[in-house]
This record gives sequence, structure tokens and C-alpha cells, in this order.
Amino acid sequence: MKHPMTTLLICLAIANLAGAASLDEKGFILDWLLSGPYPSYVVDGKPRGLDEDLLPGGEINANPTENQKATATFKADKARLIAGIGSTNEWGFKEDKTFDATWKVHSFKKNIIELDQFAQPIDDHFVVYAITWIEAQKDQDVKVRVGSDDDHKIWLNGQLLGRVNSSQGIVPDNFIYDAKLQHGVNKLLLKVVDRTHGCGFCVAITDRDGKPCQDITIHPQNPLAKHDAQAYNNGYSAQFNWQKTPLFTTGENTLKIKVFNQDNPSFKIRFNASEKQAQSGQELEFPVDLKLGKQTIQAQVLEGENLAAVLQIPVVAYSEEQLQKENKELQRQIDALDKQLPQLKKDLDKAKKRSAEAKKALLEAFKERERKYRTIRAKATKNANKSIDEPMPKRTTKRKKICINGSWQISFDKKEWFETHLPQIFKNDWHRIHMYPLYLVKKGEIYGPVASLKGWEDFTFNPIFTKSPLWFKKTIQLKSGETTDFICENIDGKAEFFLNGNPIGDYYGHIGIVRIPLVNQKDGDNLLEIKVTRLEPHEFGPNRVWGLRGNIFLETKAPLHVADVWVKTSWRNATVSVQTEIQNRSNETKHAKITQYIAENGRIRLRLPEQSVEINPGKTATVKTDTTWANPKCWGIGGKYAGPNLYELITELDDDRHSQTFGFREFWIHSTDFYLNGKRIVLQGDVGACQASNIKMAEVVWPLFRYDGINTIRIHDNDSWDPQVAKLADRTGMLYYAQMYPKLHDGKATPQDFIPYEQWFENKWHAFNLKQYDAWFKMLRNNPSVVIWSTDNEILTQAWDTTDKVDYNVRNDRLGAFYGKYVKSLDSDLVMTRDGDVGTWNRNARWYEDPPCDTANYHYPDFNVANWVVNWQKVYEYRPVIYGETLYYSYGAWDNWIGPIPSQVEKKARRVAEIAKIYRELRIPGIIYMGLGSDGFCGWDDTGKGSPWGITRKMTEEYDKDKTLPPGLKADQYPRYRIKWPAHSGLGYRQLSHYIHPKSNGAQYNWFDSSTPSHVRNAVNDAYRDNLIPQPQLVNGADAECIVKALPNTPVWATTQTGEQIGVLADNQGLAWFKLDRPDTYVFTTKDKDGKEISAKAKLKSRKKYAAKPGFEQIQELSLVK
Repeated sequence: MKHPMTTLLICLAIANLAGAASLDEKGFILDWLLSGPYPSYVVDGKPRGLDEDLLPGGEINANPTENQKATATFKADKARLIAGIGSTNEWGFKEDKTFDATWKVHSFKKNIIELDQFAQPIDDHFVVYAITWIEAQKDQDVKVRVGSDDDHKIWLNGQLLGRVNSSQGIVPDNFIYDAKLQHGVNKLLLKVVDRTHGCGFCVAITDRDGKPCQDITIHPQNPLAKHDAQAYNNGYSAQFNWQKTPLFTTGENTLKIKVFNQDNPSFKIRFNASEKQAQSGQELEFPVDLKLGKQTIQAQVLEGENLAAVLQIPVVAYSEEQLQKENKELQRQIDALDKQLPQLKKDLDKAKKRSAEAKKALLEAFKERERKYRTIRAKATKNANKSIDEPMPKRTTKRKKICINGSWQISFDKKEWFETHLPQIFKNDWHRIHMYPLYLVKKGEIYGPVASLKGWEDFTFNPIFTKSPLWFKKTIQLKSGETTDFICENIDGKAEFFLNGNPIGDYYGHIGIVRIPLVNQKDGDNLLEIKVTRLEPHEFGPNRVWGLRGNIFLETKAPLHVADVWVKTSWRNATVSVQTEIQNRSNETKHAKITQYIAENGRIRLRLPEQSVEINPGKTATVKTDTTWANPKCWGIGGKYAGPNLYELITELDDDRHSQTFGFREFWIHSTDFYLNGKRIVLQGDVGACQASNIKMAEVVWPLFRYDGINTIRIHDNDSWDPQVAKLADRTGMLYYAQMYPKLHDGKATPQDFIPYEQWFENKWHAFNLKQYDAWFKMLRNNPSVVIWSTDNEILTQAWDTTDKVDYNVRNDRLGAFYGKYVKSLDSDLVMTRDGDVGTWNRNARWYEDPPCDTANYHYPDFNVANWVVNWQKVYEYRPVIYGETLYYSYGAWDNWIGPIPSQVEKKARRVAEIAKIYRELRIPGIIYMGLGSDGFCGWDDTGKGSPWGITRKMTEEYDKDKTLPPGLKADQYPRYRIKWPAHSGLGYRQLSHYIHPKSNGAQYNWFDSSTPSHVRNAVNDAYRDNLIPQPQLVNGADAECIVKALPNTPVWATTQTGEQIGVLADNQGLAWFKLDRPDTYVFTTKDKDGKEISAKAKLKSRKKYAAKPGFEQIQELSLVK
């Protein structure tokens, strides 16, 4: 399991080899005979070591001695190295390796026995055996109290006491077993299986009341072994041999006894009423009359007249006549069972029939529930407003918005300036070779000098890209007196804004749309400067991605304007609710008449009631409107759920027209299921492994996901900040699972030193969290694709779930629950989840949340299907469950990379098929796979069929060896493929290259090279497609785009037929890349070198034919200048 603390060294001391020891004051055993490491292979996500008998002669027969030789071979079968979960680190050997596992006696100083360094160089996926012998002076009932990291089995006298198949830390008394010690020697064997990170155990022996046992002696070497004895007590051992065997009750028998003691060569042996003088090792004979059944044979050793030892063995004597009777009875029972077999088969057939009927009844219940919802909606629509069809009037207002992405100036000290492209992401020095076409001049020196890769000599890395703070500047054209805002769709960091040298605003955060009003601008050129500082590294981590990450705009509108609109729809109630914010940035009170209607493709479909409002200078008014709508086109994922139909809520004021895109849909919970527009839906998702904020990549990859059954993308870490991802999901019909994390500590907290729950609400970071959640909600609330809102991730994981951290865990979970409920308070109809709140990997870890979240969320239930998947409704308190992560990607690990070799792909495919089939059969309502986006679409072999570019394993090895390029690829195409963007303007971040070296990646996507296929498929793709519920085809390319040729760095405007103005600032080559909501006829306008306005009309086609294809060659082009 994951060990939360730095690995501790084991303190070992060699015990007196011939000596015995006592329990410690708490009853713990400190003296053991150990052997290991042995391999624990992981097959189909399960550690094999627990149930694989690794000892010669068998585990229950184990009787090792000090220095008894043992070895273990760790096979380099690469199909076995990593399976089921990519976070486990297998050994990564290229050939078989054999390790010494000789049995050694160890006397530990601590009762928590940590084996982190015991098996070096093996530190994960291994088995250790620990054995000791317990000498008891009497028969007694005890409790054996075990803690283990991770799995264990434990035997007493060859009988299995317990088996634990789970991952956890070493917690005393975690597993308690009732047991009975026999008078004499008792063999205790423990088997511990390590998964990953920490390993160890502790064992205590107590009486039934939990008190340490008295008169218990521990022998790390078997005291019976020296003389092959059957009994031992107080230094005396004995052999018992019978003259006649087997033992029957008929007739007298003779017992031969040999007693050994190295310190006392002469003593007496008393057996029954007879006493005889004996020497150590001398055989004496005694007559015995045996009783029927179990009995104890006991010999006493006397030193003079004092009792020195009691040596006893259990025996069983049989009656020949009784055995014959019992055999006859067994045969009678067998005959009776044979007669019952036909009836049992009939009963089984009836059970199968009842099961089929139950499934049929369940499906009928689902249908009936949907019928009831249709009835509810029919009642609501009966008197609701019907759609209309009117032309949307053309209207020119002051509102216009221009994208100013592209060339900016960057500086660290404001003295030396360089050209760069915005938006852009920044990281620290460690990430240079991962973000740019660079290599380390000195291998292994991560922070040392770097140089450009071959083929990239024209690229010069600027060291300031990894520094903080950074300054950015751009000269922008403005008009004095206009109401203009600077807008960035995301800034991660602290941003300070200056216009013509004067401060105009600031921002601190990492999520949401940033809007800064520009003030005191002048006609013509204005200098906009932005200072961006990375969020405090000690608070947010030194490796955080930061900077001006989102699209950048200037938006101009009238002083009295629409600031924001929230549209909320209800399918069941047939309603549309609108909340509109009207802002007055003039110096006088304004009376606003508000006209609102819903439009589609330039046609009005529904009018809302008109309203009026009076707004004081510098104030914002919020106006709410409700109406009914009987027959809208619903938004859905396609098929029976409806397609991704989008509308615009148009709000008009005297000199303003504002458009807000939305979809008419409703998503809710009924009992343990999800419903979309009145129909039950199962969320089948992927953890967004594709870089969705690269919209072109998502346009290529998402249809491939949908083909294999994925209808939901969980936006986990990489792209949660980018509103364009949700907009793409809206257009295409992909469900969006939103994610945002709170900050829970001020500085570095520990389980012993943290801010208590009640005091946290006075801390600055609490206010920061609320502000970020508000911005996140506001950013996504109008996107119909967003159906799940997740407010944290694995606040409690298996590694943290230990008893010494209860207060810390409860506090963290209470805060997580608070923030989840806070977001729910912003809209009570949101469907909330908290990722991993029930547990991660194998343990229930929800310490506190009352009432619980809307949905239960468990990560990696595939590790324990019996506990966390079967009977899921009861397990998760009759809430819908979402498996927020399951089937971890498995071709690589943090410290080891195996790659998608054929055997690994096939094995992963088998595991996917096994688990996905169970999920589907049990109708799990939400499954987010961590696999298709990383395990599909790839292969690493010598067939050339595992990569769109035909790259084989041999080619990667040749490149690693001497930089030999794969055939057909140039130096700037491998391992980093240079992206040839058609323009450096318009929406989106322009990454320099894409890494296509298949040795270091899972899935391989081609979204940029039109001469090459977009993807390859492998067995994992087929496993998902064959076992997930089939989904409607994704709708792609319903929008339009065009590249307009103009003068360099000149504004270009597109005017719609209804008068809206959308602008793009042309790049250094004079290219303006427009991405527009729908195909239509647009008028494009710019100015020539003399300042004269020039324009052209163009009819733009939809992108459906090429949106999902790699490359950019099919984009329409228009030239406004020669």
C-alpha cells in the first residue's frame, strides 16, 4: 500500500540462537524466524502471492530451522510485471533474478515490525514468511491480534486462523482472531504480502480479556526440531512411539518414551502410576490401555521429588466396529445425496427462471418510472407556451468582442523584453524537457543546462519561462470613453493589471472567467501590462501549471449593459427560469426596459415577459424571469435522449444585445439511478486522459471514445479550468463531469499539527475557497453538458486511513463535506459528488458527512468486487454510486515503464472485459474508467500497427541508442512532432509539438498530421466496445471556421446576419482564425494600410466533414488584402 511517511529503517538484532524469549509488556511477539523475499505477481489486478503456496512442502507443513537455505526467483515475464493498476511498481527486471531467502532469526526492538528495507532491492510486490513457536504451560483460550501492511494469512498449529486480502498500514489489533493454545509447543506462521510502498506486521497474544498472557515463552527456533520430538516443556523434549499402530481400543499397547535434556542427564519419568529412572535419550517402555476417542497421553519429568516438566501429546484411539458402522453411514448419505441431485437441478432451473423474471420486472419498473415522468411532463406542458417561429431582427449595438490571443511581449524584469504567444502555460525548471523540444545536456541533471533537440535548432528556450513573476504587455487600440473590459478565460496566479502605467485591477485565483474593466483609456494606442505571479509554491505545490492559460478578449459594450445571464430549465415542469444581471457603469441613474427571447439559428422560438428596472450609477441589478415552454428541442447525448440542441437566450436593452447559449435539459436522481430528460441513463466515462483543452485534439479523440461506449468525460486535473471544454461538450453531446478542489490547509499541515475545523472558517484560505467555487459554478452553470459536480478528490485515501490520524481525517472530510454543500446551496438541483469520499482501493473511509452527498463515490472498486460492487445499492446507502476511477491504466508505473507490449494489452483487455461486464450486469449508474484514454489506441511491438506513424519497438530502441529516426519522419517530427498551425490567432493555446515516442506514452492520438490516420485500435478498445452499453454517435463539427487574410496584427471583424460582431486580432502573418458557433453567411471587415475599411461576404460551411480528421488543410480561407 502507499505508506504516508518516509520509509523507516528496520532495527534488527540477532537473537540468542538457542535462547527463548517472552512477550513484551503489551503481549507482542518480537522474536521471529523470517524468510523472504518471495515474488507476489499481480494478475488481473489481484496479488497472487497471498494464495500462492511458496514454501517447499507446503505452508502448513513448514518446519524451518535457522540458516535453512531458501531462494526465490523473480520471473521477468513482462506480461506479469504490471497489471490492474499502474500505480504499483513491479521489479522491471529484463531477465530472471534469484534472491536469497534463507531463514534467519531476528529479534526486533519495536512491536511494530517494519520491513521496508528487508527485501532490498525488491521494495514492492513481495512475500515474507515469519514463524515462531509458542510454549504454553496449559491449554488456554487466547486472542491473536494482528496488524499487517498489506495482505496476510496466519496459521496456528497448521490451522488457518485468518486471511486478509486488502491494502492497509500496520495498525495494532486491526485483525483479531480467537485461538486455543495447547499445552506445550504451538507453531505460529504468518505470511505477509506487500503490494506497494510500506510493508510490515505486528502480532500480540492476549487472553480473552485483552491482557497479555502469562507463562508464555517464545521460541524463534523450533524446540522440537533438535531431537525430532513430539513434545517440549521447560527444556525437556520427548519422543513418543507406539509398539502397535494404528491405535485401537482392543488389547494392551506399549508406549516407548525417550526424554532429552542437555543440561540434566539424569531424571525420573512418571507415567500413569509407574516411575522409572532415566538418562537423557534413554528409551523406556510403559504399558497402556487406550480409551475410545480423543485423549491426552502425559509423561511427567521429576528432578528428585520436584516436577520439572509435563510432556504430553494428543492421540485418538478407534474402535474397529465403530469405523465399519461409520463407513456404512457415509455410504448411505452418499446414496441419499445422489437421489436429491435431480431435484436440486430442477431447483436450480427454477432459480434461474426467477432471476430472469426479476430482471424483466426490473426493466419493466424502469419503463414504468419513465412513463410516470412522461405523465408529469405532459401535465406540465398542457397549458405551457408553445414555440413560435419569427425572424430575429438585425440590430447593431455597441457590444463587440475581439480575441487578442497571439503575439505578446514577455519580460522578467521589465528591462529586456521577448516575443511570446498567449495564452500559454508555465511550469518550473523540472518540466522544461517535458514541455519543450529540449534535452538535458548532462543526463540526470534535471535542473542543469538544456539544449534544443536535433531538428529544433531554430527553437531557443527562454529561461524566463520558468521564473516568477512574469510581465506581459501588448499595445491595444481603444477609444476614450468606451466601456471596455479585459477578459481572460483563465488565469492561474496573482495578476496585476496596468493601463498606460496606471493600475486598473488585480486578480488572485485559479478558476473562472477573469474580467477587468479598462479605465482612463485614450483614443488610439494604449499599453496594457499584466504582472503574473505564480500562486505561492508552498501552498499550491512547486510543480503547478500557472499563467495566462485562457483565451484573451477585449469586450466593448454600452455603459448600461447585460453583465451576466443564468438560464435554468426543467424538463419535468416545462419551465425556463432566467436570472439576468444588468450593470450600469455610467454616471447617472438608468431606466432599463428588458426584452428577452429564445432564439435558434437566427429564428425566435419563445418570448419571455418584458420587464423594467431602474439602476443607480455604478450598480448592478438582478432580474428574475420565469416562463413555460411546452415543446423545446431538448439537449441530450443523441438517440432517445435527444441530440445536442442549443439555444441562445437573447437579452436586449436600449443599446445592448447579449446572447447566452444554453440547452433545454434536466438531469436528476431517482432512487439509485440517474435520469436525463425523463430517461434513465448510465454514465460511462473516461478520466479525460486526452488533453481536452486542446480543442482540436478533443474533436478528434472524443468521437473515438464515443464509438467505444464513452458518454461522459471526467475533467479531472488537466483541463478543469478551461470553459471551452464544456462548450465543446455542449456542441457534441458529450456529458461533462466537472471537478474542482478546495484548499484545506494554511501551509504544510500534519496529523498532529493542523487548523481545527471550527477555526478554519476564520482563515484566509476559506474565503479563497468560497470565491473559487463561486467562480467555478458561474463558469459552468449554463452548460447543459455539465451533469456531475465534484468538489474534491480523495480527501481520504486508503493510505491516510489509519487510527492515529482520526482527528485529522475527520476534520478534512468535514471541510470537504462543507464545500460540497456550499456548491449545492448555489443551485439545489445540482447533482453533487465527492470523488473517493466513500473510499479508495479497498476501504470504506467516509469518516463524516451527515447527511451524505447526493451520490456515493468510490475509487477502484475492482480491487474488491465482493465488497464494493456486489449489492452496491445497500453498500452505498441506497444512493447512486459513481466509481470515479476504476481500472487504472496499467502500461506504466511511476518508477517503471513496461509499455503496451502485446501480452500486456491482451491482459488489460481481459481485465476490462471482466470488470466492465460486471458493472453493466449490475447496472452501476456511474462508471468513470481510467483506461480507454490511456490503454486504448496504442501498441508497442514490431508489427508497426501500434502507432499511427507505424513506429515499432525496434525503432524506439534504435532512436534511444543512436538517435536513428523512424522511416518517413524528420528530425523535428520525432520524438516531438512539430505542429504546423495554420494561424497563430484566434481561440486556443498553440503548443509547439506533440510527443509521439510510444515507449513513453500510453495512447497515441494524431490530431495534426493529415497524411496519417488519427489512431490505431487495440484489444482494450474492443473490450470496452464489447462490454459497455452502446451509445449514440457523437455530433461533431456543427460549428464553422474560417481563416481570413488581412494586415498583420490588425483587427478583423465578422458580423452575423443578426448584427453581432465577433473579432479576431490577426497574427504576425496577417491571419485571423475565426471559430464561429454555426455555419451561416458572415460579413468580414478589416482596414487596409491606408486605414480604409474593406469587407467581404462569405458563406461558411459546417465542419462536420473534417472536424474529426487530423490536420487543418480543409479550413475555409478568405483574403481581404492582396
